[in-house]
Amino acid sequence: MNKSNKTILGTAAAVLYLLAVLPVLGVAAEVIFKGDVTYLDKDTLSLEKKFESAFKTFKQGKKFDAYFTGYIYVSRHDIRFGNEGTSGEPYKLYTEKDKIKIRRTRAKGYSMTSDTGEKDQSPTGVILLHSAANGEILDSSHIDLEETFTVEDYPLYWFGEADNEESFKFLTKEFEKSDFSIQDEFVFLIGAHVHPQAVEFLRKVALGTYPSKTREQAIFWLGSNKYDKSLEYLKDIFKKEDSSKMREKVIFSFYLIGNEAAVKELIHIAKNDENSKVRKQSIFWLGQKATEESVKALKAVVDDTDEDTQVKQSAVFALSQLPKDRSVPMLIEIARSNDNPKVRENAIFWLGQKDDKAALKFFEEILLKKK
Repeated sequence: MNKSNKTILGTAAAVLYLLAVLPVLGVAAEVIFKGDVTYLDKDTLSLEKKFESAFKTFKQGKKFDAYFTGYIYVSRHDIRFGNEGTSGEPYKLYTEKDKIKIRRTRAKGYSMTSDTGEKDQSPTGVILLHSAANGEILDSSHIDLEETFTVEDYPLYWFGEADNEESFKFLTKEFEKSDFSIQDEFVFLIGAHVHPQAVEFLRKVALGTYPSKTREQAIFWLGSNKYDKSLEYLKDIFKKEDSSKMREKVIFSFYLIGNEAAVKELIHIAKNDENSKVRKQSIFWLGQKATEESVKALKAVVDDTDEDTQVKQSAVFALSQLPKDRSVPMLIEIARSNDNPKVRENAIFWLGQKDDKAALKFFEEILLKKK
């Protein structure tokens, strides 16, 4: 393909992307605020300049110790609020102890769903709380763009739609200079961006010298967001990580990804890892995946004569979490024939938690034999 044809195709692809995204953003931009709100969405400034403009405008006239800013970016998550029985009321946007709070007038809080769609793009609103002293970001919160908000406590400067590239660059810069107490919130916000470097950012944080809570958040969102490179990066993190707690977080992210390759990784850890605590964690999450491969791996752990008893018992528990039609026959088999008495007792215990005719028949059998 010659250079001119490549240019035409690239331009066409860009136009198609804009046609797909802009109409949605146009609707989302109609989010309604009530209260002390200054709209900077018509300014032809960069996002960073809008933040500077908001701080300058605030300092000129407002006598508060903090202020809000907000804008729309394209997210991997479709953010929706919900509160049963309070539909139609505006949400109150306010603060408590330097934390953003959102609630209905007649309700204590709200529920937020964050669905990761296959289309990987959804206009999402973000609200930031800033210190009046220097504009430092103190807190962040996503908002549902289909709702109405009454702004209380502090003024809000609304920027409208922001370019994702600008938003990503601004937030990553703020992340590096922010206090560790808010870094984990930045991790979600930055990782949620539809941006080619979002997954690289999460990987860097997960492998970095950041506080454990921040690194754990990066590992979680690598699994939850299911980027193309998530599994590859998580495997690398697991290999390099020494902390059992952090490796257990990686295991949970394997579970979140949930595809065949991720399940195979859980099986590999359950069978081969030197740390019994880590193996037990992998076994637990395998039990939540009722695939043929995961069940086969769990049975192999139970039958392994060289395996640690506690690890075997973890596998028995994992099997007990399967649907009754699958778990009960296997638990009965273990209770009858496993060579480890503690494992047999464990299987009997979990059978006792089952409201099942086959389990009851088994108990009748062993009780009558004892008599």
